[in-house]
Amino acid sequence: MSNIFLFFIVFFAKLDTSDIDNYLKQWLNKEDYVFLFNPETKEEIYQYNKKNISISVPIGSITKIWTTFVALKRYPHLKNHTHNCQHIEGENRCWDKKGHGILNFREAFANSCNQFFNSIAEHIEFTVWFDELRAKGVFLNISYNNFFEKDKQSVFRGDNPKLVANGFDLAWMIYIVYNEGKAKDLTFSEKEINVLKTIKSWMRDVVLEGTVKGAKYKPNSFSGKTGTATDENGRYYGVFIGFINDPPLAIVVSLKDRIGSNASWIASDLFYFFTKRDKKIKKKNQLNSLKR
Repeated sequence: MSNIFLFFIVFFAKLDTSDIDNYLKQWLNKEDYVFLFNPETKEEIYQYNKKNISISVPIGSITKIWTTFVALKRYPHLKNHTHNCQHIEGENRCWDKKGHGILNFREAFANSCNQFFNSIAEHIEFTVWFDELRAKGVFLNISYNNFFEKDKQSVFRGDNPKLVANGFDLAWMIYIVYNEGKAKDLTFSEKEINVLKTIKSWMRDVVLEGTVKGAKYKPNSFSGKTGTATDENGRYYGVFIGFINDPPLAIVVSLKDRIGSNASWIASDLFYFFTKRDKKIKKKNQLNSLKR
């Protein structure tokens, strides 16, 4: 699907991005990247470490967007599903070592609760998950034959190292959710559109009360999803995809040896830059620090 997305990209007018370039040089290494675009027109706005955008990396809990899509479309009753998350060491552990406690679906999505999504996996057939997403152009680069039934929970919660995507694949995911499946080049049923509306609203909750709540700059429409994963060599990747509405901006951030929340702080700072152009991004009191 990345080729389809690229076909529509129209290069944006040249921006003076020296401030943002200098800022990113402080925090990003040569394997990281940032990709900003207009989610309404697909116009490319800014890229950092452009050559990395086409490289696929593990995306972690970004996958929970699509597990949620399949669950709410195929099994609407799961919207009322709850689960008591108590951290347990081992394969079924949650990333929160205190456990999240009792969560409903919206809260589990916002806090990226692995145990909750393990419980969702009990209700969804593996083949159904893949078929639904491939029909929408998601994970076209991944073969179902690479997975076994025992992989189902790790796939649905997003920490399987074989679940990879590049920046253009991730941009396609944002494009679908931002437009709620209603753009001219998208084909979604009314039922699917309603599910995407729910997911879009829950992505706002990720920022307000979930894994992005540590970001300092949160404009009214700032929404997104974090992902943290390790590759098959055990190296961490932190990924964030998100958007704001005014002006319409979408972003993909991928960081190596960081976590998804770190990537969301970068996104927060860049949204600040593009919406507060009269102020310098170097203002320390307005910016996040990856040293914390």
